[in-house]
Amino acid sequence: MSQPEPRRSFIAILPVNDLAQAEQFFALLGFSSRDGSLAEYRLLETAEGEELHLTQAVPGWPARKS
Repeated sequence: MSQPEPRRSFIAILPVNDLAQAEQFFALLGFSSRDGSLAEYRLLETAEGEELHLTQAVPGWPARKS
């Protein structure tokens, strides 16, 4: 009997300036917080298993050109 192919995934890590606000926004799109979230790093997922990770952006990100 053959083994099934391993599941491959792609997870975006999105830097944001306001983690709480970003988490609320993505909740409207069906994402909820998952175990393992930290103060400056949030793990979000949908009921279907899609994942999105949010991280606190470094000061000055994104850089703005004058």
